[in-house]
Amino acid sequence: MAAELETRIERILALARAPGADGRTFPYEGLTDSMLFAFERSTFFGRAWQALAFEAELAEPGQRVTAMLGEVPVVVARGRDGELRGFVNLCRHRGYPVAEEDGTGPLLLCRYHGWSYGLDGCLLRAPEAEGQPGFDRAAHGLLPISVSAWRGVVFANTDPDAPLLEEAHPGLTSFGTECGFNLSTYRPFRSLRLMMPGNWKLLTDNVVECYHCASMHARTLTSLYKTGDFAGARWEGQVRHSASVVAGGRGRHDCMQIIPGTFLTADVVIGIVGRFVPRSPTETELHFRFAAAPAADPEEAVRFADVWAATLEEDRTILERQSVGLASGRLAAGVLVSGPETCLARARDVVLNGYEEALAHRRTRSS
Repeated sequence: MAAELETRIERILALARAPGADGRTFPYEGLTDSMLFAFERSTFFGRAWQALAFEAELAEPGQRVTAMLGEVPVVVARGRDGELRGFVNLCRHRGYPVAEEDGTGPLLLCRYHGWSYGLDGCLLRAPEAEGQPGFDRAAHGLLPISVSAWRGVVFANTDPDAPLLEEAHPGLTSFGTECGFNLSTYRPFRSLRLMMPGNWKLLTDNVVECYHCASMHARTLTSLYKTGDFAGARWEGQVRHSASVVAGGRGRHDCMQIIPGTFLTADVVIGIVGRFVPRSPTETELHFRFAAAPAADPEEAVRFADVWAATLEEDRTILERQSVGLASGRLAAGVLVSGPETCLARARDVVLNGYEEALAHRRTRSS
């Protein structure tokens, strides 16, 4: 960690931990800082468990999904033996991707020079290189990453030696067991990618509170759920769980989030696997995958997905106008309303704790 980055992190911590700052947002100067952004993308997103897809999208051998985890391109595939495996999505020859998009196939192929790999990551063919003296095919397999399936959701972590998902986030187990969260039998039918004009922390603030739902989403999200219930969320570490009721009293709607970047929902109509992909200090790509609940009417599931998409467009407008104003530098931080915005304080503290841990690690290595 460069000295300049350490200085900037210390400044943010000083601002956020100052007397009276508990009732305020993350310092706004930290939303546009390119050095902080690069640190967060590498440390928070590049070394964390992230939800990629429904497990049903990887049910058959050869099915694969691709993603960016922080700065690392990855691919996760179902092997012929039925096992899920993940790899850095870079050919060992010259770094071209071995899977350019989600899909299905018997192998992973680099189209640049034709090197091919099995679904287990082993190098199968390296045209013209195989005959070179000393070339060891076994030494040039794809670089592994960690993969885990949890209640119908596939997660990945770029660290091949990462702690197990449920060890890293025990709240998933406790909250998931309590509410019966499970997306295993949901039927995927649509995906959505939307570029949001704001820092990922600003998007997180928008997503973890529904204080704005009555005014901004009255005809969209509030038509599907009793959104006032979302203020009663519970936390365990980086995991947040909130519950509501589907419109008409037709059952529970549960939302599970892991800060940073993972957003999961399940109810009697629809399930969602969502992920934040930070692109720049002022842009965050949002990936949402939709699936119909086992007994849901397919047409109603589509309608719910349409309403979610419209809600996200409304959020996009919020972030666009908010970001323009915050770029003026006239506000140091926002005021948090106790109750409906308590979750913003918890999400802010997750980031600040990450900063403090990184500084401590740096100082331990330097001593």
